[in-house]
Amino acid sequence: MIGRDTPGSGDLTGDAEVWAVLAELSTEFFAVVDDDGVIRSVSSSAPAVLGYEIADVGSLDVVALLHPEDLPVVQSAWREAAVGPGTTSVVDCRLRHHNGGWRWFRVDLHNLSGDPRIGAVACHLRDITEQHETETELRNVERWLDALLENADGSTVVFDSAGDVKWISVNGGMPLGLTNEEFIEGVRRDLVHPDDLSEIQDQFLKVAITPASSSRFEARMRHADGEYRWIETTFTNCLDDPAVTGIVANIRDMTERVMADRALRESERQLEHQATHDRLTGLPNRVLLIDHIEAGLDPLGGSASPLAVLFIDLDQFKVVNDSQGHATGDRLLVSVAERLRSTVPDVDMIARFGGDEFVVVSSTHGDEASSVALAQVVLTAFDTPFTLELGEAGDGGGDVYIDASIGVALSTTHVSSPEDLIRNADAAMYKAKGRGRGRWEVFDDALRSRVVARHELQIGLRRALERSEFEVYYQQIVSTASSDVPMVGAEALVRWSHPERGLLSPLEFIGEAEDTGLIVPLGRIVLGLACRDWAVLPIGDAFVSVNLSARQLTDPSLVSDVTEVLDRSGLAGEQLHVEITESALMADLATTTTTLGSLKDLGISIAVDDFGTGYSSFSYLRRLPVDALKIDKTFIDGLVSTDSADGRGPDHALVGGMCQLGHSLGLSVVAEGVEVPEQLNALVELGCDQAQGYLFARPVPAEQLVG
Repeated sequence: MIGRDTPGSGDLTGDAEVWAVLAELSTEFFAVVDDDGVIRSVSSSAPAVLGYEIADVGSLDVVALLHPEDLPVVQSAWREAAVGPGTTSVVDCRLRHHNGGWRWFRVDLHNLSGDPRIGAVACHLRDITEQHETETELRNVERWLDALLENADGSTVVFDSAGDVKWISVNGGMPLGLTNEEFIEGVRRDLVHPDDLSEIQDQFLKVAITPASSSRFEARMRHADGEYRWIETTFTNCLDDPAVTGIVANIRDMTERVMADRALRESERQLEHQATHDRLTGLPNRVLLIDHIEAGLDPLGGSASPLAVLFIDLDQFKVVNDSQGHATGDRLLVSVAERLRSTVPDVDMIARFGGDEFVVVSSTHGDEASSVALAQVVLTAFDTPFTLELGEAGDGGGDVYIDASIGVALSTTHVSSPEDLIRNADAAMYKAKGRGRGRWEVFDDALRSRVVARHELQIGLRRALERSEFEVYYQQIVSTASSDVPMVGAEALVRWSHPERGLLSPLEFIGEAEDTGLIVPLGRIVLGLACRDWAVLPIGDAFVSVNLSARQLTDPSLVSDVTEVLDRSGLAGEQLHVEITESALMADLATTTTTLGSLKDLGISIAVDDFGTGYSSFSYLRRLPVDALKIDKTFIDGLVSTDSADGRGPDHALVGGMCQLGHSLGLSVVAEGVEVPEQLNALVELGCDQAQGYLFARPVPAEQLVG
């Protein structure tokens, strides 16, 4: 038995006869160990293997040389060999080298206790350190590969050229929730979706007949839960590789990615659709419309047919929107879109341009006669009323009658871009609307001249804003309460000092400024100049009145702009009045009320301009924070007449009613456009508070107002 008794002594190399016997077993390192684990003898090769001198070995026993972790297995092997003479056993263990390291040895134990020449256990030791390290590395690699495959999101299968499974990784059926046996059985039966079976067979065959080729594809395979999953498979031909000799298939479940990709593509499709289509009606929007027209105008696009564009604007739509609510207006727009689709289904495109404007594009109506016929067909779509749910949900249904004004433009008439063609059709539409609505007009050279002039006016306005070409003139507003008609204020009226055309009145450019939105920066300029002038003029308590447009009234920065101008000029808010038309007041009543309230907080007085020409309700006037009504000049023109016996004109009673209305609401009343004494006398008689017009003064620059 192995122990730690005193090592043996004497000549450990033994005699020649002993080594002759041992040489028959092996030519490597030999040792003779007695029952107590004492090394009695070693072969001469031992020093080279273990690094010890022969004499040093004699001072060691087996336990001193063994790695402590290997002692149990060596003891077990020793007991096995010690059963009786002739028994053997084998054990791998580590022995301490003279340099302090450990070396692996395969030890063959031979019980030669029956041999009188040995009488002990003979040990044959072979250094297997390198072999052991290699095997350990291989085992580690195998364990690593097994762990990698077991935890991978895919698996590997090797098929022979006939399609039968030769080898399958430890997790072969994992992507489908199957055991390897179930996977192999499924390959033989119904694993692949019937619709994808031919595809996977074709891919396998293609790879099988092409050495070193590879193919990746996706197919549906049945999962253990009965559902089909999208499986990505990569076939690689390794038939000529002696280590494989098969078709290697790498498979992994790509269902989530496939579904995510599909969802992404659907989302992208929806986003693209939303970017190019109107959400309310589903029709193409102006982006897609312009792209379509551009393709039709491109000579490289292959389209030889001229285009006709019909610009459609709904008449009375605002009335429907205001009277029945925006929800009804939206339902009407949807119904119009459906009606247009059914009326002219064969045109190239029907688009919603914006608001209540639609555009029809056709390449089969590119001449004037055909395009006019198409416009007439479109107009018939509005002959039948639209049956809608009115007001809020549950309010009931009803018929809505509207007309449309249509402008027609052809790509053969002075067109170089989609915008030109649409602009031409838009201009023709405005001509149709101006001539009575519910009709069509064709863009022609005369209209083109007006469009060109309008475009030049827009450019000129922008340059005028940049170059500060605007001036402010002032027309006096006088009190009718005394005979000397003293000035109580003045209205600020803008003039454009055009570098080529001279001084232009507002009638020549204000409309264009409104349409283009330039009225907002222009309004800031007029406000700034008027407050600056008024702050330095010797006019006592007289006020200056500045006009505000509908666009200015809805401009979020209006109140802050007015506050800044007052602070910069030093003018008191009480000396600033603002005039707003009835239509501007009613455009967005909620916003208007809030904005006017903020202006009133600054001390500013508010007048309703051109009163009587709009459609404001008296109840709204009571709710709005206004201070004065300005009766429009058209009513003052009909105030007196030389043809009547009493000198009263057709609008005398109407003007009187306006004065009474204003006073009943606690408002002052101002008459505009007073030109003759008879008008002034009538206004005094009717109780009008203030007046302005050529009878008192024409608009003049600030320095002439008090000169």
